Amino acid sequence: MDEALYREIFDYQKEHWFFAAKGYFADALIGQRQKSPSFLVADVGCGTGPFIPYLRSFGRVVGLDMSPAALEFAVKSESTTDTMFVRSTAGSLPIKSDSVDMVCLTDVLCHGDIKNIDQVLTECRRILKKGGKLLLSDPAFSVLKSEHDESAHATRRFTAKEVKNNLERNGFRIRRLSYTFMALFPVAMSVRFIRGRFFKKGDKPRFDFHKAPFIFDMLARGVFFIEAVAVRFISLPFGVSVMAIGEKVINEK
Repeated sequence: MDEALYREIFDYQKEHWFFAAKGYFADALIGQRQKSPSFLVADVGCGTGPFIPYLRSFGRVVGLDMSPAALEFAVKSESTTDTMFVRSTAGSLPIKSDSVDMVCLTDVLCHGDIKNIDQVLTECRRILKKGGKLLLSDPAFSVLKSEHDESAHATRRFTAKEVKNNLERNGFRIRRLSYTFMALFPVAMSVRFIRGRFFKKGDKPRFDFHKAPFIFDMLARGVFFIEAVAVRFISLPFGVSVMAIGEKVINEK
């Protein structure tokens, strides 16, 4: 990922509606939760740590990322006693088997640095306890690829069916699966079309994160909070992202 994007995310992660909405959707799919000091979450590919405040509502968190620049930002943002950071690749995690209650894998499998999706998911399954949960989120639909994806080195986008197949193939049972940010889909499609048709690709990296006016920020939070309420009961048919909850399956002979 371009280091400028790490800075962009770090600057906005505590106040941007997008990260708040991610938490709404995760809550909707995970269901009831209660913080426990014994509960351990591994945030694999944690980046600058935008999702860690949400994950700390479950218990202790270990953030893992291969980028020293990302971890430097994450430490600045989340220097608390119940959070630690470790440099690691997603395909080889320095964590004991069967020791983690939940793995968070948000916007990771889409990266071009991930050469083997099965290896990453196998590692996530290995470190999970029996019955442990995987919270997975990735961008959806290749038609929505943009210059932001290029700056983030995101070479893949997934359909819900592809996510389901990837998880089940690697020993996970799907508990919930839904597209998210459905209201953003027509906006994203329009923007992608207009940029591709009428604007030349710039030399500078282009990001989708921008500081929004207060009214727009509140409106976006409200719209996606309502979407998240709907996701508690149904799976959305489309969206700009796809999110799933997988449970570690124990093979019984």
